[in-house]
Amino acid sequence: MFRKKRCAVATLVIGDEYAEVVDPGTLSREDYCARHGYACIQGGEEFWDQTRPHSWSKINMLLSHLPDYDLVFCLDADAMIMNDDVRIEELWDDCADEDTQLVLARDLAGNINFGSVFLRASAWTLDLLKRMYAETSAIHHPWWESEAFIRLYNRDRDVRSKTTIVEDWHLFNAFPNDDPVRGYRAPDFVVHFAGFRDRDRMGATMRRYGRMRSSMRLGGFVDIEAVVDRGFSVGMVQERSEVIALATFLSALQPKNVLEIGAGEGGLFYVLCQFATGKTVSVDLPAGPYGGLSFERADERDSQMSSWGDAVSLVRGDSDSAETLSAVEDVLGDERLDFVLIDSDHSYEGVARAFELYLPFVRPGGWIALHDVVDSSHHRRHGVHVARFWREIKGQRVQWSCGEDWAGFGLVQVA
Repeated sequence: MFRKKRCAVATLVIGDEYAEVVDPGTLSREDYCARHGYACIQGGEEFWDQTRPHSWSKINMLLSHLPDYDLVFCLDADAMIMNDDVRIEELWDDCADEDTQLVLARDLAGNINFGSVFLRASAWTLDLLKRMYAETSAIHHPWWESEAFIRLYNRDRDVRSKTTIVEDWHLFNAFPNDDPVRGYRAPDFVVHFAGFRDRDRMGATMRRYGRMRSSMRLGGFVDIEAVVDRGFSVGMVQERSEVIALATFLSALQPKNVLEIGAGEGGLFYVLCQFATGKTVSVDLPAGPYGGLSFERADERDSQMSSWGDAVSLVRGDSDSAETLSAVEDVLGDERLDFVLIDSDHSYEGVARAFELYLPFVRPGGWIALHDVVDSSHHRRHGVHVARFWREIKGQRVQWSCGEDWAGFGLVQVA
């Protein structure tokens, strides 16, 4: 008779301050386990070997709890479950065969990573964990218990034969960046926030992804790639990978009011409209000197753009003029913007002026994005000097580029 597998998600969290930082990840695991009837294990100081860095103590936690289950998904505290539809049993069956005892992923650098690992409960697995703990020369290695496992994996054929290394990061170990191979893309199962040196920044990023997760659980999931593809069908000159990165950021940010300066064909404004919950404003000068469409073509575009939401406002005019600024102020009223995209005049003076003029419209904590921030000879030959201004901006910044000698989004948070 078939017996349902006993499954658990296990995480080690040591220290109240760290627990507060990674709380969005904790909530995601609790919700996920409650939905599927899995045990949710959160180990703490009861497993802490104070002679070693914290991460080693997850082995003590696993040695204690693994015998009570059939499968345990051990996930680092700085990770978050994003897609509750994925089941542990099904993912295991897709990746493992009858001899498999462990299923692991790789980290950002492509190294085997023990921070997101599935374990089959067996005497063999328990013995492996003890052997890892006995690798005392790895105690202070920067990869800690992952290094211990890598050493055993490299020198022991039996370990290799019973381990599956998953090469697809999107299965259960994606990262919050724009890398098309390793970066998180909804509906990936897990996003892992490893590598942040600044805990406050990591906590803020986890909270943004927590809001995205909440939106998806409430039925607000947006197929990011489909949105971007639709934007390109409307018309965009940006690179697809950087637009996907921007759309992923907006999905996590969940902005209310957004504004774009420089509409082009309208494709990027379409993307903005899919994530804004309030007012969406486009400022554009037809037949202008920076890629503006003809008036006839702009009329056709604006007719389409006005259908992309109930609170779309299209402001025609020079973005620097007093008339345009007054029109934007009238549209917003007492409200402020959560996100502004500046993609019009690409001269140093032009982008600096737009930034200065539209900064007062943005709420504290909101974001201003610039396009074409990559510093390249290609840009300079074509009079694009956004990179120079981007280098001067201070504050919390995010940058994505497509690995080319042009384009690139730069975002800065308003203090």
